[in-house]
Amino acid sequence: MKDLDIKQESLQIATCKLRNELMKKGDWYDGFVASISSSLREIGVYEPDIEDIAKRVLNRIIGLEE
Repeated sequence: MKDLDIKQESLQIATCKLRNELMKKGDWYDGFVASISSSLREIGVYEPDIEDIAKRVLNRIIGLEE
């Protein structure tokens, strides 16, 4: 696979934009929570706890510790 020529500054800008979008807790946030929830289901996490755990994981990743 060919290496992409991506500048560090471009990655930082993209990361900031993604984090800002996730902080709004809109569609992007919901999509990430759904993806994390799906992974938790695959490993057998007890159903009623899945969404709460997924939100806690995502909030920790984006710095929204409650």
